[in-house]
Amino acid sequence: MHSDSFQKQVKDLLEQYQAAARANPQYPHLDDSPGGHLPRAVAALLVNRTDSLPYHYGTHKFWEMYKNEFRPYRTLPSFHAVKNAAEALRHISSKPLLDLEKHRQSLCRTYDIPAAPIPADKSHSADAFIV
Repeated sequence: MHSDSFQKQVKDLLEQYQAAARANPQYPHLDDSPGGHLPRAVAALLVNRTDSLPYHYGTHKFWEMYKNEFRPYRTLPSFHAVKNAAEALRHISSKPLLDLEKHRQSLCRTYDIPAAPIPADKSHSADAFIV
C-alpha cells in the first residue's frame, strides 16, 4: 500500500459515498475534484487516530461509513516511523528540559528567590506530539 493505492481507495470510496448521497440527500456533498481535500483529511484522521468526528464536520458521514476501510494503513511502516520519530523527539527533548530545570533551580538559589510554579499539565506520551 502506498500513496497511489491510498488515493485510489479514497476516490473509489468517495464514488460509493456520492452514490449513497444521491439516494439520501441528507449526506453532505464532498469535493471530488482532483487534488481535493478528502485524501489529506483522511490521512490526517488516520495519523491522529480519530475514531469519530462531530456530526457537523463535512466529512463526518464519509468517515463514519468508511473509517474501517482505511485502518490497514495504520499498520504501514510509515505510520510506525511517525510514532517512533515522535518518541525519539520526546526522549531527546527531555535532556534540555532537565538542564533548564537545573539552571532554574540554580538561579533561584543564587538570587534567593522562590521558584515560580510550572503547570503540571505536560503530557509525556509520544502521541501528544502527533498533530
